[in-house]
Amino acid sequence: MHRQRRPYWAGKAPDWAGPDADDALPDADAGEPTTGPHDAQGAMVDPRLLRLTQRQGSPTAQRHAREAAVVRRRSPPPEAVAGAVGQRALRAPSRQPACGTGEGAGGEEADENDDAIAARRLALRARQLATEAEVAAGAAVDEGSEDSSQYTTEDDSESDHGHVLLKPAFVPRMERETLAEREAALLAAEQTTRQPAEQLEERRRQTEELVAQAQQQDVQQEVLATDAPDLDTDDDVNEVEEYEAWRERELHRIARDRHLRQEGIKAQPMSAGGAVQNLLPLPPPKKKWKFLQKYWHRGAFFQGEGEEEESVLGDIMHRDYNAPTGEDKFDKEMLPKIMQATMYVVKRDGRRVPVHFDKITARITKLCYGLNPDFCDPVLVAQKVTTGVYKGVTTSELDELAAETAASMTASHPDYALLAARIAVSNLHKNTLKSFSETVKVMYHHVNPKNGEKAPLIDDKVYEVIMANAERLDSEIVYDRDFDYDYFGFKTLERSYLLRVNGKVVERPQHMLMRVAVGIHGEDIEAAVETYHLLSQRWFTHASPTLFNAGTPRPQLSSCFLVCMKNDSIEGIYDTLKECACISKSAGGIGLSMHNIRATGSYIRGTNGTSNGIVPMLRVFNDTARYVDQGGGKRKGAFAMYCEPWHADIFDWLDLRKNHGKEEARARDLFYALWIPDEFMRRVEENADWSLFCPNEAPGLADCWGEEFETLYHKYESEGRARKTIKAQQLWFAILEAQVETGNPFMLYKDSANRKSNQQNLGTIKSSNLCTEIIEYSSPEETAVCNLASIALPRFVRETEPHGREGKKLVGSLDAANRKGEGGPAIVRRYFDFDKLAEVTSVVTRNLNKIIDVNFYPVETARRSNLRHRPIGLGVQGLADTFLLLGMPFDSPQAAELNRQIFETIYYAALRTSMQLSKAEGPYSTYEGSPVSQGILQPDMWGVKPSDRWDWDGLRHDISQHGVRNSLLVAPMPTASTSQILGNNECFEPYTSNIYVRRVLSGEFVILNQHLMDDLIRLGFWDADMKNELVAANGSVQDLDIPANLKELYKTVWEIKQRVLVDMAADRGAFIDQSQSFNVHMSDPNFGKLTSLHFYAWKKGLKTGMYYLRTRAAADAIKFTVDQQALQRRKSERLSKGGGSVELKENKPKLTAAQLDEEMAREQQMAAMVCSLENKDACLMCSG
Repeated sequence: MHRQRRPYWAGKAPDWAGPDADDALPDADAGEPTTGPHDAQGAMVDPRLLRLTQRQGSPTAQRHAREAAVVRRRSPPPEAVAGAVGQRALRAPSRQPACGTGEGAGGEEADENDDAIAARRLALRARQLATEAEVAAGAAVDEGSEDSSQYTTEDDSESDHGHVLLKPAFVPRMERETLAEREAALLAAEQTTRQPAEQLEERRRQTEELVAQAQQQDVQQEVLATDAPDLDTDDDVNEVEEYEAWRERELHRIARDRHLRQEGIKAQPMSAGGAVQNLLPLPPPKKKWKFLQKYWHRGAFFQGEGEEEESVLGDIMHRDYNAPTGEDKFDKEMLPKIMQATMYVVKRDGRRVPVHFDKITARITKLCYGLNPDFCDPVLVAQKVTTGVYKGVTTSELDELAAETAASMTASHPDYALLAARIAVSNLHKNTLKSFSETVKVMYHHVNPKNGEKAPLIDDKVYEVIMANAERLDSEIVYDRDFDYDYFGFKTLERSYLLRVNGKVVERPQHMLMRVAVGIHGEDIEAAVETYHLLSQRWFTHASPTLFNAGTPRPQLSSCFLVCMKNDSIEGIYDTLKECACISKSAGGIGLSMHNIRATGSYIRGTNGTSNGIVPMLRVFNDTARYVDQGGGKRKGAFAMYCEPWHADIFDWLDLRKNHGKEEARARDLFYALWIPDEFMRRVEENADWSLFCPNEAPGLADCWGEEFETLYHKYESEGRARKTIKAQQLWFAILEAQVETGNPFMLYKDSANRKSNQQNLGTIKSSNLCTEIIEYSSPEETAVCNLASIALPRFVRETEPHGREGKKLVGSLDAANRKGEGGPAIVRRYFDFDKLAEVTSVVTRNLNKIIDVNFYPVETARRSNLRHRPIGLGVQGLADTFLLLGMPFDSPQAAELNRQIFETIYYAALRTSMQLSKAEGPYSTYEGSPVSQGILQPDMWGVKPSDRWDWDGLRHDISQHGVRNSLLVAPMPTASTSQILGNNECFEPYTSNIYVRRVLSGEFVILNQHLMDDLIRLGFWDADMKNELVAANGSVQDLDIPANLKELYKTVWEIKQRVLVDMAADRGAFIDQSQSFNVHMSDPNFGKLTSLHFYAWKKGLKTGMYYLRTRAAADAIKFTVDQQALQRRKSERLSKGGGSVELKENKPKLTAAQLDEEMAREQQMAAMVCSLENKDACLMCSG
């Protein structure tokens, strides 16, 4: 049986422990005897003690070590009473038993003589006393000795006092409290307790003092009241004289108060309404109730009771309220003087000068030179400007206000737009440097205001060229040409194109044009000057990125980039995404072909997973387009995603831009375009089956076209690789539904684009650009790039026949007899100058070719492609304006012929210039094998024979000898921004309306077709009522009472048959080696109309079948400005004269109400009919 353990408490020796607890046996009195191993003397042996003894030495050495440790230690203050352990310890047996004696498990002490026991006890007592003395002597030892411990106890009987055993408590030094700290804490507590009492006593003392002072003041007042003299009650005072004296004092006081009030008014800014009191007459005399309403709250009247009330009301009712009041007299005499005294303006140099409204009128009148005085009234503009004058207004702000005021009056006459532009340009000229070279110097030495580092806005080489030729360039600039811009064109330049320093515009329009010219031509000053004058005279304009960045440290001058998806992998997708972001940062628009991205559910070998398809990927591109805008905030980023209709995810792709549906399945900031093979169109026409494939499971479909595509497509169908087979018309109607709802996707025909391209020798063309006019080859290793410029066609309309010109080079306007006899004078014959068009086209071609060499390319793949193939894109703007100036209705045969001749001239002149450049510099790198190298030009690809206007045979011979410098030349673009700058209608489109709204930062302005207004003014039809009718008719003139030839001439795009527009697109398409941004306009589109139009465009051979589908809004906000009363009055006058317009005076049979309803129902039914063989005449496709 093992020895039973006794309870043990920390810091306290066991009950059985003796003076030498390690060696002694348990006390017999402490409990039951224990059994276990014994030594030779019969004493019980603990194996653990034996092992400890063997390791540490003899028991005597251990005892001496413990005694030394006890001497060194200092017991901390006791914590608790341990009990009467010491008494039992003293009674414990000795560690050294007597020789020859032993102890069993329950034996008694060995027999010893009394003397030995007494001697032993005396020795123990002496040793205990010595130990106590040593402990007392060691009390001075530091309490923090490392030998002391919280858990060290005096557990040996030799150190036991014989009374109690206490547990020491250890307190860390950082937590010990000194006497000084204790005294300070007690003092603080005493002060905290005493402070409220002292404050209370102080408040009580102050209260008593206040009460004493109040009592003392009361006593003083009572004394003064007691000593006051009696009132003067002398009855001899003359009350009349006393009243007159009082009245005089009051009048002086009132005059003094009025003077102080006037001085206060002079020191305060006057309201905008008070600023025009000098110019406006006084208000009419106040009537009775206005008088009462104004003065009642001032206490001028009161209601009495009984007879008193009747007397007061009688005085009020019989008063002459038309008589001027004192306030009227004050307003009339004081307001003009106060206004002139308090109002001032701050001039541009910081000086304050008094305001003089006549100076505003004089400045506006000075800028009205050459404008029609019958319609443009500078005084009226000045009167409206004065309403915005306030104290401290700057002269620049006054000019801006005057310009916006004049612009808001443009609906009355277009001369107000010119006046607004002149005011704005004059203001800019006053705020900028006149010298071009000095302006460039300021921009070159620009410093970043945030960090103080140099941040030049001009390239180093361009700066050196300008400084070396500063005198010549400064002398060539004609600043008066800035005044040729209209208000909205100038504001477009100012907002986005003119360079700024610290947020302030420092360039003038002429400075920008010269910067562009020098940025393109560099040290070729003669070419730069020639380009400047053509730009300045508005013969043509470069594209927006060129105007933005030419001459700057990063001259990224290209507009369009065609990117091909690198690979169907994470690396390929994100490399493509990075490339798109870099291009968008540099103001480039992007067209991305994504046909090779695998469909939803396709197997991914690398991860043993399945693909999520194209929708999640396109959402990433959507966010990138939103984040990375063009040119640092100048234009939003724009990506067009191209997909072929055989892709298995095509239905999800068509829904991405819709306004409804789950947000995670939408990417509405992207644009979408279909790259359609002829096979799909044929199957839609036949309503045959159409198979959808995953490009990972049916590879190669995107890399071929024509017969090769059809063969591969049929092969995959026969092998059963299709994901899904549907009716082709099911997909077709899904496409039409998306177009009606969103205007997307664009429609481009893959086979026509490849078959009629001069780059077909490079490989399969897989996409177009953002605006659908660029058709170029792209691959993972090459990103196609194109530099653009547009020619302003209205500039080539001449009013007099030039001397020495051949008649075949000019086309005349329609006979002036068309407008004779209609109440107006004969018009001047006008001509279109084709020679000048060819001359300007040649200059533009050379410019675009130079841009390829000086351009900054955001990605290496773009530089490689552009230097190899050197494509350019020439476009036009203002074709509709040209037709109007020549008197040709847009849908007339003469307009169709002129349209064809214009583009034939542009293509011929560009091709001839490119041949001349090739003669000097050599053909482009990939010229060999191209159709042009084989003598095949663009008209040949269309099967069209050019006219005999130009020497085509001679040009073919020269090309065969020298080649061409550029692979592609002509690409009519939308010109949305640049046409607004030059004041022309967009590209080759008709006018969408003869009245529209221009939105600028200052508001919305109603604008009218200037050509229409000029004709109506010339014929005497223009007045406010005519304007009101035009607004009510949404800009249409078909129901106005004007001559029939004007109705034909000013048809809007909604009133021109789309078939005519498609025919004109096909006519000029024979001379466009890239493509054209062809918009489709339908006021009420349906599936039948759209199907008819798309198939007609496809069969006509267009490369771009549709850019945007433009539909007409159900409600037009401009109609809210219509004066309905004037409109009804005009209709009544027309009916009273027995007819509507000139065109409606014919004798037409009158229809009953039932017949009218039947006719309307028939028209609606016809509009809703779909294309069918029974409706050939109403179908664009079948009727042509």
